[in-house]
Amino acid sequence: MDILLGTGLLVLVLAIFSLFNYKAPHGAKAMGALASAACASFLVEAFQDSFFGQVLGF
Repeated sequence: MDILLGTGLLVLVLAIFSLFNYKAPHGAKAMGALASAACASFLVEAFQDSFFGQVLGF
């Protein structure tokens, strides 16, 4: 049941993102900016986890 609920929520979120991307003014630019920000924050988090967790042992 959890898999079906998760899949349904994923499809719903993707549909909302697609609707925003195509119907909102400058929606594609906004989605691109959000994707870039998410990638940048993930890279910083991964670096900090690797450096502080494995190198320094925190």
